[in-house]
Amino acid sequence: MLFIDGDHSYAACRNDLKNWQRHLATGARILGHDAVPASGVERAVVEFCRERGSRAAVLPLPSAHYIWEALPPGAEPRPGWRFI
Repeated sequence: MLFIDGDHSYAACRNDLKNWQRHLATGARILGHDAVPASGVERAVVEFCRERGSRAAVLPLPSAHYIWEALPPGAEPRPGWRFI
């Protein structure tokens, strides 16, 4: 599992996802922090998932700091989470 909570710009998040992906085992879970709606983080995560043929989900609560997960292809979000 990888949890990303770095620089919150679009470019930095895309670079984190790209650079860490090659170090993960097949099927590893990727989660992160601060996928605030319409933010650079949300955009980067959605693009990353689309390129992998999957989708992302977020826990849409400000108190949870918009924690996100890059889901494996075909997976559904956890209860209380929604696709982004």
